Amino acid sequence: MNQQPALQSLLPFIGKPVSAIPANQLPQIHRVLGPNSMMTMDFNPERVNIHLSSDGKDAVIQKFTQG
Repeated sequence: MNQQPALQSLLPFIGKPVSAIPANQLPQIHRVLGPNSMMTMDFNPERVNIHLSSDGKDAVIQKFTQG
């Protein structure tokens, strides 16, 4: 499955907190990652990774990646 359209639709949320993304716009398979988050190294082409600026409550989205 190609997630590029899903990634493109999320780009306006860069610089905002994850809570700014409406639940109906979040991909079903996603994970939220802070800079110190541990993650599995398996690649899931249907998963969207949401990368945050920090691990704190003031964290904002820095980027989205597929996998």
